[in-house]
Amino acid sequence: MLTLTRRKGQFDIAHVSEYTGRRIVYSFPNDFLPAPAMRHINTLGIFGRKEVTYLLNSNDDSAIIEVLHKLNGERNSKYIFSDHLQKTYLMEFFHLITKIHFRKAV
Repeated sequence: MLTLTRRKGQFDIAHVSEYTGRRIVYSFPNDFLPAPAMRHINTLGIFGRKEVTYLLNSNDDSAIIEVLHKLNGERNSKYIFSDHLQKTYLMEFFHLITKIHFRKAV
């Protein structure tokens, strides 16, 4: 299960694998991504005032876990381009969410 929440000044991503029960959390400030990416996110409405939850199939679950592991690995990294990599991985995450969002909406 994937839960997306907007809090004061930040976005929260929380994932609990329905297969392993393991929880992964990642947060980022609302000014971290470029304006075009934020427009896309706002258009989808996935980070509304309330939580948005997605139930994931095994393929989506695995893909989300992989991206969240990469995000958390870079957040804890001292690598000079860590912020850039996190932005890239967030775009990968939102690509997955866009596919999941429209699949669930149909």
